[in-house]
Parts: sequence; C-alpha cells; structure tokens
Amino acid sequence: MPHETHNDLPTEISADEAALVRDMPELKGVGQARRTFMVQTGGGGIGLFAANLLATESALAQLPPVPGAASAPIVAQNVVGVTFKVNGTPQTLQLDSRVVLLDALRERLALTGSKKGATRASAAPARYWSTGSVCSRA
Repeated sequence: MPHETHNDLPTEISADEAALVRDMPELKGVGQARRTFMVQTGGGGIGLFAANLLATESALAQLPPVPGAASAPIVAQNVVGVTFKVNGTPQTLQLDSRVVLLDALRERLALTGSKKGATRASAAPARYWSTGSVCSRA
C-alpha cells in the first residue's frame, strides 16, 4: 500500500531556525565512514571468534581420551627398538624405522631445542654423535 504524502505543510522556516542552520558546524571529517566501521567491526568479530575457537581447541586437546572412544589407531610399520643417550641420559624408544632422529627428539622426547633447517640434499646435513664419533646424514 503506497504511502500518501501531504504537501500542505509549510516549507519555509523562521528566522530563528535559519540562524540555527546557518551557525550549525559542518559534519565532514567527523567519525568514521560506514564502510570503515563495518570492515573493522567484522574483522574484530572474526578475530574474537578465531581466538575463542583456538582456546577451545587447546583446552580440548589437553583432556585425556575417554575410555572406549572411537579413534583411529596410529599404525607404525617396521617398529624397531632404539636406545641412545641424550645429554647423558639413556633413552629407549619404539619407533617406526622411517622416523628421522630429529623428529624423534622433538616429537617423542619433547626436546624442541633442535630445529629442522635444511632437508634432503640441501645446504648443510644433520650431524650427531654416535658412539663417540660424528655421524652425518646427507
């Protein structure tokens, strides 16, 4: 249903109203543009959502698994027993034969000080001590 308009309202303003309109400051440059406000608000909302999601994921990852819960087993092929000393402490691990020493140190023993630099025929091969002599893996 269309809205009916009445043009019988006065269109002139009084001298006091004209003075108020004349003395009113311009609003240019005040506040943010609507687009800027919307982009910043949307970005902030997405950031808060992501932070909440990461916090929830971190909290759930620290929970112990529920007994009887369905999970995919980790299938290791060619498991070998490995015994070695790390910083003078004997360590024994059951590892897949394809596991690299660096990954065993970082992932199984939580020794994250060792960093993976070059891989496979790159600049510098990994070096470690084995039975008193330096071994390298190129």
